Amino acid sequence: MPRIWSTLLFYLLFATSIAAQQTGKGPSSEKEEKSYEIEVVVFENKLPELAGDEQWAPLSPPVIAGLKDAIEPNDAPAASSSSPAPSLAPAVAALGRDPSYRILAHKLWVQTAEAEKDAKPVRIRSKQAGELDGVMKLYVSRFLHLEVDLLFRGENTANLNATANPSVTVVAPAGEQLYEISETRRVKSKEIHYFDHPKFGLVVRITPQSNK
Repeated sequence: MPRIWSTLLFYLLFATSIAAQQTGKGPSSEKEEKSYEIEVVVFENKLPELAGDEQWAPLSPPVIAGLKDAIEPNDAPAASSSSPAPSLAPAVAALGRDPSYRILAHKLWVQTAEAEKDAKPVRIRSKQAGELDGVMKLYVSRFLHLEVDLLFRGENTANLNATANPSVTVVAPAGEQLYEISETRRVKSKEIHYFDHPKFGLVVRITPQSNK
């Protein structure tokens, strides 16, 4: 079993179980819940053994659809006396204690779930310019779907070259490599979803908000 699961699996299963107990009922119809809180944690994996012998082909300047007009979410807030810690805060703390991983972004926002043609992309990027960039889009097409298109550029950011085209994210200088997670999947609210890559990954929690 990859080491990432030794760090996260227990917590993810525990958090999902607690969430189900707190709601006191099974999943509701996605049509009944129009507003969702979305929490995202993106992290770098520094374990070389997870990449195996895979040879990464160089990427040409990748185009991220919707990047120019994407909504910019806030960083997830820290716990305080007036507000509880975000749901994924324990996972962030666990990853932060392990030198094999590094947090790239921790975002939290609330949005409505629209049809795919009307859904607005949300930009996910790191504070370190050009290190992590891309978009996520939540939409409903009978069921909830989450579209992820993220690029991670590795550790050295000293010689970042940006393009003039606002629809194009970072271009890796010579000797560096871009890694991409590009996936669309059906998701369920009140569950935790993990998007996997040997070099980086993201954990997403989608929580329905009361409209009353």
